[in-house]
Amino acid sequence: MFGGKAVKKLVSKAAKPAEQKPAEHKAEHKPAKKNGLTEAELLRAPASQYMSAEQLAFFRERLLETQRELLEKADLTSEHLREHELEADPTDQATIEEEYALELRARDRERKL
Repeated sequence: MFGGKAVKKLVSKAAKPAEQKPAEHKAEHKPAKKNGLTEAELLRAPASQYMSAEQLAFFRERLLETQRELLEKADLTSEHLREHELEADPTDQATIEEEYALELRARDRERKL
């Protein structure tokens, strides 16, 4: 058959990033665990409580969690790029290199946050 093996490789590689994206979105909406304040409670709070000690703790925890996630993604990207995948087909190799470039661009955007 024509390129059956190469197609399977590309499909399996293309499926990996799609599986990781939902987990990234779920992590953004977690309530702060240390102080118990949720995003919904924060939005319902009166203006007089704006940036109270409890809200500052909420935002601090949220920023620290975002930082941990970004550092983890950066480590995973570094590990992924160290893996040398050599393909016999130049088209497959070009696809892999393009995936690396897209991954690096995404991490660069996150780094600038």
